[in-house]
Amino acid sequence: MSNLLQRSITGSLIVLVLISCIYMGKYYIIGLFSIITILGLKEFYTLAETEEVKPLKLPGIIVGAITFIATTLYVHELITIKYLLILFPLVFFLFCIELLNKESNPLENISATIVGIVYLCIPMILLSSFTYPPLLVNEAMINEYNPHILLGFFYLLWVNDSGAYVVGSIIGKHKLNERVSPKKTWEGTIGGGLFCISTAYLISLYYNELNLIQWSIMAIIISSMGTLGDLVQSMFKRSTNIKDSGTLLPGHGGILDRFDGVLISSPFVFTYLQLLNN
Repeated sequence: MSNLLQRSITGSLIVLVLISCIYMGKYYIIGLFSIITILGLKEFYTLAETEEVKPLKLPGIIVGAITFIATTLYVHELITIKYLLILFPLVFFLFCIELLNKESNPLENISATIVGIVYLCIPMILLSSFTYPPLLVNEAMINEYNPHILLGFFYLLWVNDSGAYVVGSIIGKHKLNERVSPKKTWEGTIGGGLFCISTAYLISLYYNELNLIQWSIMAIIISSMGTLGDLVQSMFKRSTNIKDSGTLLPGHGGILDRFDGVLISSPFVFTYLQLLNN
């Protein structure tokens, strides 16, 4: 099977699973995003591990999973805020666990462990909040599960990635950041952005939680920050001399390879959506 066909089949399955879970509701979102977070943490700690740095893999995954699940349950109003108090001792317990290790460089080990939790958990938590749009076109607040903003986020991200790949393959000449990602070009980046903004217009016709201007601004944020997310992940991989962060997704690599744009763009989109409410 050719790499392109393999990539297309895997990509289609990812899209199908994500869209299905988003439409089916918050319990499916919590389950799917929990799996993505746990697998992503596993990949990150494997990526970060060197002869000098030894992240606390299992404790980090456990703390990260509990952090994500507890916070997301709160976002979906399934638990009260008092249950989040457990997160404070959990995070600091990582420092104590390092005492049991015989590895050198404890500061680097703990730092790598916490960075993984921040890099994976916070963006995935913020994604869950997109299902409660802060603003409607008539400025009315809603508190019920609504999949449209989250779906729109992924549609824009996917179109940006696909558009950048197609345009870059056809006319790409000027390298965006050759040191980090030799294949990424300015032409592809601009092309992906234009496709992304055009898609924002189509989304605005069907999802009226945001108006055309608001969707277009969101598209610009996703296009720019999603591209930077790709470069950040490429930077991590290049620093450890590996091609893919994992092999879980045939044709795509690992979870971090497929969700790199999501991890960097979602905090910026979250901030933008909250500012719309002020």
